[in-house]
Amino acid sequence: MTTVKRGVEAMLERVEPLLARLAVGGTVVEVGVYQGLMGEHILKTRPDVTWWGVDPWRAQEDQPGSYVASKDPHARLTQSQQDMNCQRARDRVARFGVRASIYRLPSVDVAPLLPDASLDMVFLDGDHSYDGVIADLVAWWPKIKLGGWLGGHDWSNPNPAFRLGVDQAVTEWAERDGHDVQLDQGMTWWTPRA
Repeated sequence: MTTVKRGVEAMLERVEPLLARLAVGGTVVEVGVYQGLMGEHILKTRPDVTWWGVDPWRAQEDQPGSYVASKDPHARLTQSQQDMNCQRARDRVARFGVRASIYRLPSVDVAPLLPDASLDMVFLDGDHSYDGVIADLVAWWPKIKLGGWLGGHDWSNPNPAFRLGVDQAVTEWAERDGHDVQLDQGMTWWTPRA
């Protein structure tokens, strides 16, 4: 029987491969912040890094239909729950000042605001529906610098609540565009920009 890890233990398992790949002095965008635990850990562990968190923190009725249909528990929260999650994330990263920024917008609305080839890493852990992952891949790939990484979470997640569209979307995108996908601990996947 597979044990599903939760909270800090699960976050630490997926953040280790991220930190190992993140360039010195790099900028990382985390798409799907939830309560900011991972962002706080990145900023605390790597004082050379700038972190941008992107999450719309929207209620179920304001989420994309494909995301709600995926039955991801995060897509089914109330606005009150989402507001509380957003405030927890803001509180966690506030002490890092200008090294931490939060964008309360859909991921695909933030990506066009940033110059192409400007980011060292983007970590996708937001809308896990097939449509959501494809939209994020297309929106964020051009933003990665040469030598940078696009990655994400929930590759082959043993928890049925999170076994959504990640594997299929990333595999199809990589095969179509000729990208190398590397798997690592914590159910993470990574594509280098070579």
